[in-house]
Amino acid sequence: SATARKEGVMENNRTDRQPRTVDFSLFDQIETAVPAYDLDKAIQKRDYRIDLTQHYADAEYLLTVDGIGMLAKGDIQAVKGKAKQGKTFFITALVAAVLNGKFGALKVSGEDYRVLIVDTEQNMKNVARNARKIHRLCGWPENENHPRFSAVALRGYNTDERREILEGEIALLKPDLVILDGIKDLCRNIMDNPESTDVLDLLSRLSQDNNTAICCILHENKSSADSNMRGHLGTELINKCTEEYQVTKKDNVITIEQTVSRDAPLYDKLEFTIEEDGMPSEIAIAMKTHKNSIQKTIAKTDYWRQFFINQSSYTRKELHRVIMESGEKNRTNAYAKIRAGLNEGKLTIDEKQIITLTQKEDSI
Repeated sequence: SATARKEGVMENNRTDRQPRTVDFSLFDQIETAVPAYDLDKAIQKRDYRIDLTQHYADAEYLLTVDGIGMLAKGDIQAVKGKAKQGKTFFITALVAAVLNGKFGALKVSGEDYRVLIVDTEQNMKNVARNARKIHRLCGWPENENHPRFSAVALRGYNTDERREILEGEIALLKPDLVILDGIKDLCRNIMDNPESTDVLDLLSRLSQDNNTAICCILHENKSSADSNMRGHLGTELINKCTEEYQVTKKDNVITIEQTVSRDAPLYDKLEFTIEEDGMPSEIAIAMKTHKNSIQKTIAKTDYWRQFFINQSSYTRKELHRVIMESGEKNRTNAYAKIRAGLNEGKLTIDEKQIITLTQKEDSI
């Protein structure tokens, strides 16, 4: 009846509903207070001014592949691809690596990271199914919640509600990684430039204020010859993100290529297959050895020792400078060498971000 339809519309427009938090035993509903951004306080503190007397730490990456960082905390990343090309399977592998320490070539950089998945497209049943796959990859019980992993399903909420829930869940859970699948549902019109800018401004603030990596999923344009992300939203996302990954599928092989990097690019593609049970295959995720691999460069016996003959310690920027002066022509590669040296234990960094040569026989 007309009355029933009207009541249904009113129900869909309610703003007092709680976020649909995926619970593997019960679907709990969490009420979250969303903190407002105090611009007046920021202006009073002048915390937007660069102070060159202060040390600004380099990006902290959640994952590494062959010594190269992925998913920088405090920044935005993008994953793109045509429909049904395996974006969800790539995200499953990423999240499993962050939570479990390793997945194939993907290796975690720290410990006890927390992950929040915000799905705006699928129903609760499908979001829960994907969440259980992540539990299975981590070796966790599939019918129990884990304190370091949360998923919410926002398909039935309007644009304003989704934005508020996203901000509230980040404030509540303090995740190191947020998977936003998909970003388009935070935008009323992805072809509208001001609206797209508002969405990316929100994500930029959330990632910076909470020191979290926000990885956004967005479809490419439908034309097979156009691999750009859709709409003004896609344009704004590529302007703001520090890493972009393209996902393609051929037969049963899913390939991931890093198409944008503002710091240290991945030299080679990631590949994995989908098993019969719908799980990504860990065995197939393997980096090919690149002829200019950073690992080969740092394996030279006297590579790091040459920089510490006349000086015992450096800041990261100072060490970067001397590497460039030694003949490295690519600024990004110079920073990648430092990260690789730290990951391999050749270099040591203290709490004040001072780098020294590791004092042990195999340190070079």
